[in-house]
Amino acid sequence: TQSRSSAASDVYKRQLSHQALKSIFDGEERLNVAHADSFQAVFKMIHSDEVHSGVVPIENTSIGTFPGMYDRMLRYPHIKIIGEHIVAENHCLCAREGTRIEDIDQIAAHRWVSAQCSNFLKRLKEKSTHPITHILASDTAVACKLANDRPNTATIQRRTAAEALGLTVIAEGISDDENNKTRFVLLSKEDITLPAFENMSTTVAFALHNKTNSMFKALAVFGLRDINVRRLTTVSDEQ
Repeated sequence: TQSRSSAASDVYKRQLSHQALKSIFDGEERLNVAHADSFQAVFKMIHSDEVHSGVVPIENTSIGTFPGMYDRMLRYPHIKIIGEHIVAENHCLCAREGTRIEDIDQIAAHRWVSAQCSNFLKRLKEKSTHPITHILASDTAVACKLANDRPNTATIQRRTAAEALGLTVIAEGISDDENNKTRFVLLSKEDITLPAFENMSTTVAFALHNKTNSMFKALAVFGLRDINVRRLTTVSDEQ
């Protein structure tokens, strides 16, 4: 499994995806692993045979489906989901050593991470005696750099990532959902035999005519066979 990225962002970017990857391949250490700059880059590299497979997050228990992920799968129909792994996330508020939570005046975080901790962030801003600026960072590596470079700036990370980057955890378990989990999928153009695996969901994509009861008729085939539909995502033909 391979992808690309700059060395500066590797420390955090590999955390969750790499954790999922290692779990999927049962801790296999001989994998040739790199990191991509974007989810789109993962699909392009698999499509062009630069890499054999890739791991991407597809949905989270707090925020639902990651925007655009199913769209990409429809644009690359030859790329299949061949495995999945669910990673539990424990988000923490982190900052430079010695920073007090009451002194924080700026929080930098990726928008998906912020969305998973929205209740905590709202309470923090309401209790603060001064304004707190919220910066939406392009990725978690950028957010970490901002917290390291500027006093009284916090970010949201997992404990292991924070400690690896020299940040101190000042509040733990700040996710809206205490059972916050992210589902990752393994993508490839060909099937492979995995050393160990958990039960997987089945992902199905289909097109419907714009007619009365089309959706009902399509979903009825699952209901009549007692097949549970966990999530339904619609994609416009204009996308």
